[in-house]
Amino acid sequence: MTSDEKKQSFWTTHSGILTGIAAIITAIGGLYLAIGDGSKGNEVESLTFEYPMLDGYRLDYCHTWAQDCSQKAADAWCIEKGFSKASHFVQDGTDGLVTKTIGSHQICNEPVKCYSFSSITWLK
Repeated sequence: MTSDEKKQSFWTTHSGILTGIAAIITAIGGLYLAIGDGSKGNEVESLTFEYPMLDGYRLDYCHTWAQDCSQKAADAWCIEKGFSKASHFVQDGTDGLVTKTIGSHQICNEPVKCYSFSSITWLK
């Protein structure tokens, strides 16, 4: 084989060089996304959770049986999940839900009296 007949390495061709540059740019971009830029903007300040659950049951709208409903129940659930409090919540008025209170851990399975949250927004 003469030197003219030797095959050129892929990485020394125009296509190989472009492929190498693309791989480096992709790696740098992925590393930046994984590590972040260190700014405070990467921290989660709030998060909305749809149809919150407690031990396999929908979270009851009341903290204890028919008492301390709405904010206290939502706040207690948020605190249990590591957030400071609920900044917003929406009641789910669907009849027939089986729910569990977060304060007394009682199960409510009455056909028309058990209500839950359709969403809770946590505040860090």
